[in-house]
Amino acid sequence: MLLVLLALGFSTVEAQQRYIIPKYKKKKEVKEYSLVNEKRPFEVYLGGTVNFSLGVQNHIKFNDHGYSTKYNGDVDLMGGSVSLGAAYKLGKHFSVGAETGVLFHNPDKVGGKGKEKKIYPTLPFSGVFRYYYGEPKVTHPYRFYNYVQVGPQFFFDDKSRTVGMLAGAGGGMRLLIANTLRVEMQVGYQMNMRRPEPYSGGAYDVPLGGVNFKEFAHIVQFGMNIYFF
Repeated sequence: MLLVLLALGFSTVEAQQRYIIPKYKKKKEVKEYSLVNEKRPFEVYLGGTVNFSLGVQNHIKFNDHGYSTKYNGDVDLMGGSVSLGAAYKLGKHFSVGAETGVLFHNPDKVGGKGKEKKIYPTLPFSGVFRYYYGEPKVTHPYRFYNYVQVGPQFFFDDKSRTVGMLAGAGGGMRLLIANTLRVEMQVGYQMNMRRPEPYSGGAYDVPLGGVNFKEFAHIVQFGMNIYFF
């Protein structure tokens, strides 16, 4: 009788072990984000920056006398810009493009020290080169990049000669928002050079044609680009 009971017990345990079905563990789905529009080789964007000045340097060279001097100018703490740009993609990592807009960085005091400041807008036109890290399709909705820009800028006030220049570099992060909206947040350094008209009312008899006057403004930019095409 005891042997029969033992045999039945072993049979029950074996039956339970034989028909246990393990639970199915669902694999986590890996989502891919496309940070470029693969249907078009180019992109168009609107941009804007807030600028903080690091300092202003003035270089004056008297060509007829073989003499030059340098001094620091007044610092205007804040400025800004708005821009319209287009970029052409060169493979997975590079893009080359052009950017233009309005830059507000050239203040001048009207009526002397402590009086109202008048802002002269400037028209920049620059080439922009970007390098993006990682693949265009990634498992996270962001991608880092570096950029370099250089080009002329044009002044339309009576205190500056028409053509100056700008150059800058920095880095940022491209974000994918709401499946189709691509936004870039960036920070960088920019140098703006203008050529002020020499002042003819001084106490020294120096021909204005022999004076080479350049002003270099050094700024930090915090910017955002919104890609809409």
